[in-house]
Amino acid sequence: MVRHTSLVLLGLGTFGSALAQQSILVGFSDEAGLEAVLERVNPPPDEVGAFSGGVGATKEPTMFRRPLKVARKATGSGSGRKLGIFDGTGNSPGPTEPAESETELTIGFLRVDFTDEDGLPIYSNNTDIDKEIDALNLLPGVTIAELNGEVKALDFPTNVKEGNVRGSSLQGQIERVLAEAETWGIFEMINITQFWAGGSQEVTPQSDVTICVIDTGYDRGHDDLPDTSDGLTGFTPPGQGGSFGVWDDDGSSHGTHVAGTIGAIGSNNIGVVGVNPDPSKFNFHIGKGLGDNGSGSYSGIIDCIEDCVANGADVISMSLGGSGSTNLMESACEAAYDDGVLVIAAAGNDGPSESYLYPASYPVVMSVASVQRGSGPDTNSFGRASSFTQPNDQVEIAGPGSSVYSTVPNDGYGTKSGTSMATPHVSGIAAWLISLFPKCKANQIRNAMINSSQEPPRAIDGYDNLYGHGIVDAGAAYSLLSSANCVGAGGLSSSEVGKTQSQMAQGGAYQRDIGCTVDAHCYIGSDPNFGTRYCTDTKICAVKVPSPSPPCVGTDV
Repeated sequence: MVRHTSLVLLGLGTFGSALAQQSILVGFSDEAGLEAVLERVNPPPDEVGAFSGGVGATKEPTMFRRPLKVARKATGSGSGRKLGIFDGTGNSPGPTEPAESETELTIGFLRVDFTDEDGLPIYSNNTDIDKEIDALNLLPGVTIAELNGEVKALDFPTNVKEGNVRGSSLQGQIERVLAEAETWGIFEMINITQFWAGGSQEVTPQSDVTICVIDTGYDRGHDDLPDTSDGLTGFTPPGQGGSFGVWDDDGSSHGTHVAGTIGAIGSNNIGVVGVNPDPSKFNFHIGKGLGDNGSGSYSGIIDCIEDCVANGADVISMSLGGSGSTNLMESACEAAYDDGVLVIAAAGNDGPSESYLYPASYPVVMSVASVQRGSGPDTNSFGRASSFTQPNDQVEIAGPGSSVYSTVPNDGYGTKSGTSMATPHVSGIAAWLISLFPKCKANQIRNAMINSSQEPPRAIDGYDNLYGHGIVDAGAAYSLLSSANCVGAGGLSSSEVGKTQSQMAQGGAYQRDIGCTVDAHCYIGSDPNFGTRYCTDTKICAVKVPSPSPPCVGTDV
């Protein structure tokens, strides 16, 4: 039985309160560091009554796939955004690497609970979490201790902020689902359908790809989604409560909706069609980073990122975010990017105010904004920024995110809005391009998508904090990569530059600055504040400095 809904669960686009249960993430460099943490947070029973520093129960430690460089933080509760290496004019002498003493390798981390599920301190005479973080940071073998934060799904029910949109009514959905709905984002905006099997420009993938979706889970068995027989796999982080749920039973609907945009099955005469409609050409791996209530923790996201890479992900898609940054989560994203995985995340729904959400605002992550259909193609409102999309200088690209129709649990379909909905359009296109150009590296695919993006309806072309570089365009990216190859379309690879991909990553306006090969890679836009930019002999973008006027002499004085 096909079911339909236009108002799905809760609006989870903003962040008002922190997790009721507070916990600390503690990274360690060796077994001795782990033992030192365990000894502090789990004191012997005869010492608990006379508390001397212990915090409380810990989860099992997470051991990283390989040691990570995570900078020690002197005070653990603050958060901050890692800035790109270029200033407002685009000039800088080069990357600023942490001092070696600040990059002690981290082999794993512990989640240490500081309060119970009701938010009450586990020990009545230790109620200052900042002081506890500072104390943990001083333990030998501890590389970092920092506050564990909350992430949420970045969607809300359609019609909450932007009014009725074509196809958003329940009746409209029932009519459309009977003939496999042609959703506006995929069929009108992103320019991909002609490349599908049977299309006028049909192309054949050169390799299989794996797309890892970190979200609220997946409705395994949905008639319109790939199943285990198609290579579907998944993961639920350990140590979650019973109400959190499991990866293959989506109690929220958010993750299933995201997955449908990426890969709903085509040519089956039901429901919708995803960006990648042939389940034989890609694999889904699902990470349940968010519980059935639509929220999760940084520790769970880190576990899922590690699991995605271990299971061969080419793309990690995260339609989620939190308002605070953590060094451990950023390092996990950096490690994934350095291992060749393109990491993509939703920019946030708190527009029009400018603020940062994570992981989207890390330079190694492709941050996705949302646009709306407006009055449709060939109108000046088509592709206008969604009212909720969250601007900042790490936004990189935009995709369809208002009133997106996709799969929901129990063989159903529903409409949602948010940067959560824009992100899978971009992730799906990234995976499709990787399958067609498997020799291109993650940074080259990322930059090629930027270099080929559609210009949205804005006053000044090139880049702004609302749309990023423009709206994703699958066809244009394919044409650019076909004609200009990996380097011409996306710049030099990390091996050609002699840096890791994470060292090259700038994010936002300056993402392409390291590894440029032509001046076009440096173009940000017609805004005079960016100056005239060009690619130097060292393959780094810079701003042209006007030649000084010659001094006045003789009769010119």
